[in-house]
Amino acid sequence: MEQVPLPSQREDYDFLFSATVLWSPLKQSWDNTLVNPAALAVDAILKRAREVTERREPGRAALVAHELGGVLGTMRDDATGYVQAMAESVQVTLSTQDQERLDKLAMVRKDRVVWEHDRKYEQSKREYLGEDVLKDTGSAVVWWLVKNDDHVEKTVNDIGLLATLSSVANNREMPEPATYASLSFGHNGDEPSTNGGASPADCLAAFLRTLDLREQRDLFTHQIAMLVRKYGQPDVSDEILRRFGLVDPAAAYDDDVPPDATANGPDPFQDDQDDYRQDGRD
Repeated sequence: MEQVPLPSQREDYDFLFSATVLWSPLKQSWDNTLVNPAALAVDAILKRAREVTERREPGRAALVAHELGGVLGTMRDDATGYVQAMAESVQVTLSTQDQERLDKLAMVRKDRVVWEHDRKYEQSKREYLGEDVLKDTGSAVVWWLVKNDDHVEKTVNDIGLLATLSSVANNREMPEPATYASLSFGHNGDEPSTNGGASPADCLAAFLRTLDLREQRDLFTHQIAMLVRKYGQPDVSDEILRRFGLVDPAAAYDDDVPPDATANGPDPFQDDQDDYRQDGRD
């Protein structure tokens, strides 16, 4: 037999069955003109093969061929009782067109599984970021702090960006640009400024961090504040004093003397200069 179509489990996809049929008569005396033993043997083999193929997927043709080799490898009586038959050299294939269709369908199914996996992963990631990480600025800051190995300064510098991301992710009103624009992590007790740009106190704090003044730090900072006041910047002077916790600006002057009165007053560095000159004479 060559390329005999046998049904598979899937409609419109037939196996092509080929085999060599062996048979022998069961009755010693019968009229050869009334019985075709070869046809009976072939029919018996096809029926036995069909019982297997119609329960198998068409994409497993090679596996079905081996299975049929075992099933058809023993002599069995046919339904009429005239012959017994078996098959050898069993081959099971698909048509070229059917094989191409199955290969294409298999590729599409695989791609779909990958796509579904990617979609679920992306959806899970969006839920994690939107409902957990970016639900508010505080959660975003904690997440970013962990992601940056506890680098506090970097996290503080990125608070503005994190606040914006949190607001956009939750359809809230975005914070004013000045709110977090100049946040920076301070040292030695100074606090970050939030005035929308680096303030004079911010710049002074950065400058002081480059010096090793130690116990002279407060004295130096106070002298700078007084010098700034002398040159007509009392608000900046008050900010510096308040920023470094040196003195309450409102209590730094006598009630009878307005703050601007020191604009033409003594130089806050005069005592240091006098001491320097005295040391030079000695």
